[in-house]
Amino acid sequence: MKFIVCTGDSHTWGQGPAGLLEHFRDPGVQGGELRPAPFSFPLYVNLLREEINARTGSEAFEEEPCRIISGPYRTGRVCGGARFIFRFEGHNNYKIAAVIDGKSQSPLLTAYYEDNGTLTVIPAEPMYLYRAEYYAGPYAVINSGVGSCPSSRYLDVYYHDYVEIYRPAVIAAEAHSINDWLNRLPLCEVKENLKRILTGCPGAFPILLTVAPIDGTTTQPYNEIDYNEYVDASRQAALENGFCLADAHPQVGMHSFSDCWHVNEAGHRIYFETIMKAIEENGLLS
Repeated sequence: MKFIVCTGDSHTWGQGPAGLLEHFRDPGVQGGELRPAPFSFPLYVNLLREEINARTGSEAFEEEPCRIISGPYRTGRVCGGARFIFRFEGHNNYKIAAVIDGKSQSPLLTAYYEDNGTLTVIPAEPMYLYRAEYYAGPYAVINSGVGSCPSSRYLDVYYHDYVEIYRPAVIAAEAHSINDWLNRLPLCEVKENLKRILTGCPGAFPILLTVAPIDGTTTQPYNEIDYNEYVDASRQAALENGFCLADAHPQVGMHSFSDCWHVNEAGHRIYFETIMKAIEENGLLS
């Protein structure tokens, strides 16, 4: 199974499509959101997954068991890859455990295939299983976005569990331009972080997605450097490192916003089409 991992912040996580924020009620959406959006919402990662699955005969399923599990949890799924999201006590305290080819990639659980090929997992201790995802076929598109996350935090806290463990064939990285700008990261650090995100997995084909404009002020009070310089820094990172540039930024108009920061369904479709074009032109589904 080849993994296409989509990295980034709130756009990748899923914010923008109507009804998504209302879906998360227990608790509501929080900064640094660690629960990927459900497959049913038309955000760009889901659109990409649907298209690639249709072209390659791959499949993806999700379940929201939302209950404590202990002992063997028989999923009933024949799959090459799976991802489990566990919820713990505390503010936005979720952890992800991946299973690839029947082998757990996390100390949170062990895994094995039954005689009939279905996957069984065993948690290390009783845990609240918030959600499960299963992938079958030659490709799996993984949503590894983390809301409200600057690139430095993404690398330091999430990169291993959200990206490296999949040994991805493709990394489609949304530049963290908005949150890097809000957190006043130096432009040189932004470029270096994007390089690390896209080269941290040997053999992965790197696609760098530029982010939409902001429907509001792009200088003070947040940062003395104009936001557009952060977008340009992401383009420079692609040019300097030979990354495939999926330049969605100039294609997104102000009619494509759900709020001042996030694109709506139309904007997510632009993101999807821009990345899909890069995948097609580089023959990445062969």
